[in-house]
Amino acid sequence: MSCMTYFIPGMRCLVFRWLLSLLAGGLVLLFGASPVMAQDAPAIRIARVQYQGGGDWYSDEESLTELMTFARQQTLLDVGRQEETVKLTSDKVFSYPYLYLTGHGNVTFSSSEA
Repeated sequence: MSCMTYFIPGMRCLVFRWLLSLLAGGLVLLFGASPVMAQDAPAIRIARVQYQGGGDWYSDEESLTELMTFARQQTLLDVGRQEETVKLTSDKVFSYPYLYLTGHGNVTFSSSEA
């Protein structure tokens, strides 16, 4: 067997791969997908719990922001950058994978919050 016998099939494979990559790239451009995906919303949203009875739910304003920053810097988690607030009586409470509750003193919940 000559060198050409091995060269031509390899060249065909190379040309095929090149054409395939051009086709894939063209499809991406044609359908409007961007190579760099836009980052709309974070994967992990965290909300501070707002409750009625005592305890000052709003105390230590920077604690949640600092926790979120730490989680982003020390892990590979896509944690939100902005704190959100949710009432325990709202159905939105179920849309957060992580709830942050803080306060001091006697924290009590109403029957609707419990």
